[in-house]
Amino acid sequence: MFRRIVALALILTLGLTLSLAQARRPMRVKVTCPLCGHHFTAIVDVSGTMFGRRLDLKPIGPYPAPWMIPVCPKCHLVIYSRKIPAADLARIKTLVNTPGYRALAKDSPSYYLLSRIFRHLNRDALVVAHTLLKASWQVEHQAKKWRQYAVEAVTCFDQGMAKRSPQEGRWQVAVMVAGDLERRLGRLAAAKARFKKLKGLKNVPKFQTGILAKIIDYQLELIAKGDSRPHPIPKSFYRKRK
Repeated sequence: MFRRIVALALILTLGLTLSLAQARRPMRVKVTCPLCGHHFTAIVDVSGTMFGRRLDLKPIGPYPAPWMIPVCPKCHLVIYSRKIPAADLARIKTLVNTPGYRALAKDSPSYYLLSRIFRHLNRDALVVAHTLLKASWQVEHQAKKWRQYAVEAVTCFDQGMAKRSPQEGRWQVAVMVAGDLERRLGRLAAAKARFKKLKGLKNVPKFQTGILAKIIDYQLELIAKGDSRPHPIPKSFYRKRK
């Protein structure tokens, strides 16, 4: 699931074209929790149509944002994979049985619970960051929670980037999203410094020409206006089909 979403983000952010799927179509599925054995019915997404993305990579159009994933109503395990390794399930069990996790499960969206699970499993910080990003999409109309998740996401993005090179595609995606979240959080000075630094990375061609360079300039324009609202990536920035 995570690899599929990050792959789509990389494809779009690096300026390639995406084919459109059919309109969003959820479906009911029968699920057996691999942790507690509880049987339940869940709604999951199977397709959608994307007309573009926002600067924080949220899809625009009748497209899952994020994709719905099953959560066991009994033990509150987020079933993020068709086959979760037994060793991971054993570690997850020590988390879901804690009072803290059970309290979070009462009013937290699926992707925030998943971010806690991934942290408990010591997953890569960028995996956690993208999971928190999707959790922020789930609570966009809850300002306090959105801010909390966005702050946590920026922290994880920075932790993940510290272990990678600016030459890597995952680093490039991470820094662009982290900068947008900083702008959205009202941290305009920090966001400006981040994007200015990217313009100075002459050894990274994607920050000098192409869609990423256009997004950097656009972000700096928004910051100069004091604009902390969400914005789509302008369609004119995409590479045109030949």
